[in-house]
Amino acid sequence: QGFDSYDVFAKGSQTKKTGRALEATLQAIAETPEQPWFGFVHLMDVHAPYSVPDPYQSRFLDGRVSTVNADTTVKFLHQNRSSRRNVSDQQLDDLKAMYDGGVSFVDTRIAAIWDAVRTLERPTIIVITADHGEAFFERGYLGHGTFLYEPITRVPLIFWGPGIVPKGQHRATLASSVDLFPTLSALA
Repeated sequence: QGFDSYDVFAKGSQTKKTGRALEATLQAIAETPEQPWFGFVHLMDVHAPYSVPDPYQSRFLDGRVSTVNADTTVKFLHQNRSSRRNVSDQQLDDLKAMYDGGVSFVDTRIAAIWDAVRTLERPTIIVITADHGEAFFERGYLGHGTFLYEPITRVPLIFWGPGIVPKGQHRATLASSVDLFPTLSALA
């Protein structure tokens, strides 16, 4: 609601859907270099299944093959959501490694958007945040969606905008996604 146009990429793997969203974003940036616009891009690569291309998929596995199949992590997370009993230490380490690989892959997607907007002559603001984190039994729970523990609710919130957003500030105050609209409105 409120968007002039939008695309939903619902078919294919998380990586393929996000790849198509990234292509559309980069095309929109290139086609409207002087025109003000607002874009929202939801990068889904870190969501289960934890399956991203190599070298990111295996980057944090330290050269070993994962004991958890990346393509079935959704099922694995659901089956073991509230019980550590059937999850070995190695499986938990592998899940964390694959999740971290997904985060490092998303970093490349963010970098592509960042590189595209840094070349623009107009004032630009980028906000990087996440819809949720992931729990790895820190509080007896695996995944996300049921509880509001810190590993699930604590996400990054980064504002970047040369000449608009003050440089180098770090704030430890509590923020929420409801703060995004008023903050962006004030900056604009």
